[in-house]
Amino acid sequence: MSSTYSEKIKELRSTAQETQAAIKIQDKLNELKSKDVVISSYRWIWELIQNAKDCANSTGKIDIEIYFDSQLKIVEFKHNGKLFATKNIVYLIEQVSTKERSRNSVSTGKFGTGFLTTNLLSPIITISGLLHDEDESNIARFQVTIDRSGESLDELKEAIKNSCDQLEANTFNITDAVDENAMNTMFSYSLDENGVNVAKVGLENFLITAPYVFAFVSELNNITVTVDGAVTVYTRDKVGVTQSDNTFVSRIRKNDSPDAINIFTIQNDTLMLAAEIKQFDRENHIVRYSDLLPRLFCDFPLLGTHDFAFPVVINSRAFDPTEPRNGIFLYGDNGEQNRNILKDACSLYASLIDYFIQNNYKDLYNIVCIPPIESKDWINKDWYAIEVIEVIKTQIKGFQMFHMLDGSTKSLEDEWDIEDAVFLSSDESRELRTAVWTLSSMLFPDKHVNKDEIEDWYSSLWEDCRNYGLIDLIESVEIIGNLSNLQDRIPNPIEWLNTLYTLIYEKCADIADISKRDNAIFPNQHGDFCCINALKADGGIDDVYKEAALLIDIDLKAELIDNRIHYRNLETMSFYDVAYRLASKAQEHNTNANQFFKRIIGFKKESNPKQDDFISLYNTMYPATPIIVNPVRYVYDKLLNEAIEYWCNNICRDIARYKDLTTLTVNYQLASNDEAEKWISKYVSYLIMIEKAELLDRYSVIPNQNGVLCQKSSLYKEHGSIPDFMKEVCRIAGFDIKADLASNAIDVSKIIPRKKGFKEVSDSITSYVRKHMNNITAVGDDKEAFNQTYKWLRERKDDQSVRDHFSELLEHLYWFYNDDEIAESVAKATELDTILSKYGFSDISQLENMLIHKTSEHSSELSIEEVLARYGVSTQEELQRLIDSHVLGEDFLHTSEANIDKFEYVQEIIQRAITNIKAHLVKIGYDLSNSAEIHKTIFTASINGREIYVIARPSDYDEVILYYDAEFETLDYTKDFELWVDNGRTNPEKLTFGRILKLTGVNRIPLRRIAK
Repeated sequence: MSSTYSEKIKELRSTAQETQAAIKIQDKLNELKSKDVVISSYRWIWELIQNAKDCANSTGKIDIEIYFDSQLKIVEFKHNGKLFATKNIVYLIEQVSTKERSRNSVSTGKFGTGFLTTNLLSPIITISGLLHDEDESNIARFQVTIDRSGESLDELKEAIKNSCDQLEANTFNITDAVDENAMNTMFSYSLDENGVNVAKVGLENFLITAPYVFAFVSELNNITVTVDGAVTVYTRDKVGVTQSDNTFVSRIRKNDSPDAINIFTIQNDTLMLAAEIKQFDRENHIVRYSDLLPRLFCDFPLLGTHDFAFPVVINSRAFDPTEPRNGIFLYGDNGEQNRNILKDACSLYASLIDYFIQNNYKDLYNIVCIPPIESKDWINKDWYAIEVIEVIKTQIKGFQMFHMLDGSTKSLEDEWDIEDAVFLSSDESRELRTAVWTLSSMLFPDKHVNKDEIEDWYSSLWEDCRNYGLIDLIESVEIIGNLSNLQDRIPNPIEWLNTLYTLIYEKCADIADISKRDNAIFPNQHGDFCCINALKADGGIDDVYKEAALLIDIDLKAELIDNRIHYRNLETMSFYDVAYRLASKAQEHNTNANQFFKRIIGFKKESNPKQDDFISLYNTMYPATPIIVNPVRYVYDKLLNEAIEYWCNNICRDIARYKDLTTLTVNYQLASNDEAEKWISKYVSYLIMIEKAELLDRYSVIPNQNGVLCQKSSLYKEHGSIPDFMKEVCRIAGFDIKADLASNAIDVSKIIPRKKGFKEVSDSITSYVRKHMNNITAVGDDKEAFNQTYKWLRERKDDQSVRDHFSELLEHLYWFYNDDEIAESVAKATELDTILSKYGFSDISQLENMLIHKTSEHSSELSIEEVLARYGVSTQEELQRLIDSHVLGEDFLHTSEANIDKFEYVQEIIQRAITNIKAHLVKIGYDLSNSAEIHKTIFTASINGREIYVIARPSDYDEVILYYDAEFETLDYTKDFELWVDNGRTNPEKLTFGRILKLTGVNRIPLRRIAK
């Protein structure tokens, strides 16, 4: 081949190389401009640092200085790495990479196409430094400008040629020794406004990412960044000690801070995971990642992976990154290695969490955040979701990393598959989340994390983990069911509930799913939780009404909200609403009507004669089940009147069942028939007052004069005062007028207009006596009744009204006597006349005065103490009664005077006698456990199961005089009795009937007045 062709070939090859270089540069620059400019803006600084790292000097380390001045619009990048080889700078000019594309290469990159990203700072770069080739002994200093501003291939080719010419012209040998610690290499960029912005963005990203790069790239020793005069220095410190062989802590000092930045890493043969940690308060904490921090590193950050869906930073030199270094291929065969690394990363991630848990690290929520899978051209979303995301989530849910308020530690899931072991906030509003936690944590301290971790876990975990919000809290309260159960968990449940209501109905009023929900969380007055629309506000209804309403199956407390609950605009249930319901329901309710109306009568607001009188009457008749009076704020008159009328009807029916006074007295345990009549009299007057006298026609309530209970329509009012003996004579005559007459103890003047009096009596008696004249065969009391009638008529023979009714009998009074009685009376009169004549008495009155005088002579011989003791008189009133009875003589009245001391003496000996007699009775087998005092000298006792009356008297003066009516009534009573005396000196004695006869000398007892 001729020299001409040879020269042409060389020339063409050179042109071809220049053209190829220019095309490559143009294509790359166009690609950069068409890609994500923001991501590319980060890359320039890392390309320069990455190239510097590959030029570490003989120490194996490298120092870097970065200077940026936004006013001067310059960026200078310096390092003290190895010197340039001629090949390096030439290849850089022509954009030929010296990086070996080997999987096992430790070189991250050397002036490859990534270096072109620095042209985003400026298309013109000035590079200065030292040249030294291995086959040369000399060291040369050089400076060259690389211009990528040309838009056409010719301009770029010309710029490449000019740079090579400039390199050749500006390279000269130096003889001075080279200081390898000096910043011998510098890249200088003159910036326009766009370049200034690119510089700022790249430096900001550097400050975020630098500590992690130091942890991954051991060659980095020191990086100094000066930004508009502000200097930031990152310096590698010693590696910290850990508890495992595959874990390390890289410490990086920032400026002069005493606290290092600590990057924790855990690694295997192909990758490492990293997180920043720090220590304070003697606890280890995990630091939250910056949102702009890349999650994927191939020693240096793969920019734009800050949103990569992995909870921690992954670094692997084995990653096969995309050419823009903004990700890793996960598709097809090219992505197999990357996919395997990510699977390994999942396993290593579990080891990372386990290490932090075992070593009690805090703030684990900072390494569980999984960003959503973004659509990127290098991500296989389906594969990644199944093979990575699901694996990681399962791991997170299984670790016991949640510290509960009660001190326990839990996982989201355990081997028992228990759901909701941990409650994590789900509400969208931060304020709402805090409010719900405040309330719910009191209910479930074993299910809630600490308050200061609420937001951290909320922002870190994925949506499915957020399992507890306001609606869940409401449902929890509904499940709890009532105030009692709530109080078992919370000391102040009412205050807690009111806070919950404020949250739901005020702060969340615009959230329909919450505020419009039928929340069964409002306690009624039983404490049971109900929906608000099932309740009403209490309008001041007394509790006693609510209790009474239960008797007729109206549960007011179930319908009323607890009075302590605050809820606006709730319909009020007033007392009168309740009263109407009670009145209506009571009429149809038979089971508990008695008790219900009885309660109503006892509800009292103020003095009410109708109510007060009824309660008094009822409680007298039914003392074992009295009406209890309860003060109330309101009384419904209609209901009260119905209750009183109801019970008046009941009482009338009860009385009528007993037929007569005696049976009534016994069954109601009244003291006597007289007491029963007094009560009935008051009751009848009450019925008249309330205008319910018609009940007396329906029921037999009013006793007639025989004690038989009758309806008022069958009775007459007694006209005039008919003597009882005349009524007895009427009975004998076959006309029982007492059966027709209402008891005189009952005031029936307003309700019984019919009357019967002397006219009806006179007709009956006159007819009978006329028919049996001089042959009335009555004996005993019946005979006495005829005698008294006879005497009554004789004494009133001059009374005109008597003459009007008994004229015939007055003319024939002798009809009352038979022949034997007339003869006996004549004999007695003759005998009496003989005695009077014999002893010189002119009439019977002189004999009577003499006998009284003789009796009083014996009394006047006694001291007043003896008289009082014998009669048992212990008060001035009793003494006056004794005097008025004319038992004592006049001399005693004039000569004797009692004082308080004498009465006290008698009281003492009476009490002594009673005490001694009771003690003696108990001693000899009497039972006094239920003893009742009948009179001051009379009490009850039991002997052999039989109740008796005991009269106890002192016998200090060897005589006992029975004087009190109660004592005579006791002796005349059909119940057994005993008379005991005590003299204070010997044991008490019982005076039997036989002994009394012996002591008194009585041997004759007339029996003519004893009833048949």
